[in-house]
Amino acid sequence: MPFNNYAPQYIFKGQVQSDTAPSANNDLVRKQDVSGLSFISSVDSDYFSVDGNGELSASNLLISDVEVNTTDSSLADFVSNSASSANLGVGDVVILTSPTPSEMYIVKSGSGTNESDYQEIQSGLTQGEVLSHISAGTGINITSGGVISTTITQYEDSNARAALSAGAGISYNSSTGQISSTITQYADSNARAAVSAEAGGALLYASSTGQFRLSINNSGGLSTSGSLAIQFDDSTIGLNSSNQLEFKGDTDDVSEGSTNQYFTDARARAAISATGNISYNSSTGVISTTLTQYADSNARAALSVGNGLDYNSSTGVFDLATAGGLEFNEDGDLEIANGDGLTFSDSGDLEVDFGDFRFEASSQSFTANTAKTITHNLGYKYVQVSVYDSSDNLVHAEVSLTDANNLTITTSDALTGVTVIVSI
Repeated sequence: MPFNNYAPQYIFKGQVQSDTAPSANNDLVRKQDVSGLSFISSVDSDYFSVDGNGELSASNLLISDVEVNTTDSSLADFVSNSASSANLGVGDVVILTSPTPSEMYIVKSGSGTNESDYQEIQSGLTQGEVLSHISAGTGINITSGGVISTTITQYEDSNARAALSAGAGISYNSSTGQISSTITQYADSNARAAVSAEAGGALLYASSTGQFRLSINNSGGLSTSGSLAIQFDDSTIGLNSSNQLEFKGDTDDVSEGSTNQYFTDARARAAISATGNISYNSSTGVISTTLTQYADSNARAALSVGNGLDYNSSTGVFDLATAGGLEFNEDGDLEIANGDGLTFSDSGDLEVDFGDFRFEASSQSFTANTAKTITHNLGYKYVQVSVYDSSDNLVHAEVSLTDANNLTITTSDALTGVTVIVSI
């Protein structure tokens, strides 16, 4: 597991050593590794070499130089006129700007003094090369000279108008393209005039509003010459002030059914029963119980206590027993009877006695490379130790554990105003 240190500055007063050579990109290197480059597993011999002294040199890089030539019109002219003075090697790039479009070459072998030393990486296209990659589709023509034309008929208003015609209810002028309708436009009056109600019947109709309604005579019947009528006696059933039928009677006017029956005391009493500690008289409807009524003595008798508590079953009072390290002192305050590290304050709060867990020694002075004994008396040999300088910065010092109450600290420099913290 790595040890990460995030301090902005980490200063070692002594020497730092490593037994292994670096392996990762962000590893620190040792003096012997830097001089011998031992952390480099291998190099590409085509481009790099390492001599006996560990010196790394480059011979042929992929791209080490770019030569821009504005005068020579071809690679052959460049090789004849300019290559020998350009000091080219493998990986160098030559750009010729005189040809249109420009041409680009890379030296793949040799020193660039022969045309075979180059590989073209960019060149212009001829007309034939361009035309070989395109073709004509429907309605398109391409000549051998590269002229592109179309056989598609150009749009005109007359073409569009001639392609249209009119159906039922539509009038169309192919010369002007004007479209009109011969269909009568909808109106509420047209729809209302198209319907009616049978004369002399119970249904009435107002053509001006489009409303239908029923006509009821004084006897409560529809005016259909007596073939359909609603009869009522105006006692149990009649019309209210809004001419709506309603029931005017009471339960005396309604016969009892076989399923939904009227309420009686006898029927209600027969519908319930009791079990267990509940008694029930179906004749009188009286319900009673044999359960014992609650009393404090019953509740107190049902409780008991275990370790650490005392209990008075007569009064129901619980009290802490002297157990688990707790006891009451002569003033009636709860205290820790056994063990270290916890106490009760005067106000009854449970507090931690840090003196049993932590030791602090301030204003300590150290002589360079001289062990100093610190007596902490915590009763444990294996403890955590932190050292802070006079500016309260953490100091990494050499700590040696002596016994359960003592340890030694050694620093590489003489220090004063040091604070030592020892904790369990």
